Amino acid sequence: MKYFSAYATWRPDALRRHQAYIKALEAQGVEAIMGRFKQKTLRCRATCREEFQTHEEKETDVNIGVHLLADAIRDRFDTAFVISADTDLNVAIKMARLEAPTKSIQLVSPPGRFSRNREVPALFSITKGKIRSSLLPAEITTASGKVIKRPANYK
Repeated sequence: MKYFSAYATWRPDALRRHQAYIKALEAQGVEAIMGRFKQKTLRCRATCREEFQTHEEKETDVNIGVHLLADAIRDRFDTAFVISADTDLNVAIKMARLEAPTKSIQLVSPPGRFSRNREVPALFSITKGKIRSSLLPAEITTASGKVIKRPANYK
């Protein structure tokens, strides 16, 4: 199983939680493939015209697409479930289906993001209840012996 994401390095508390989550996933045998965020300057479109800094996630959708296609061609799965509402993945999904026609590649929408993607319709949408019932264990011990505890508010 693979997990694709990027660290919000400018948010220290979120970064620490995300890093712990990645370590917990890896301890469960999940491969984490990380993209990055790029800082971007935008200008307010309203009358103030002030500039402000924001961040844009980069590489995650490309990483998903490249891994999906490579894994399909290399016969690393029979069925792939791509959990995303990002239409940027349409080309990669269609190409993987074309290059590996015996593989089942299904798009699944995250909670509240059921897409109206006409090119690659979602098989179903994951409910918040399904996520609640699929939490990692309350404590996970990594290969190095470190214990990672699930935050108490994740019940």
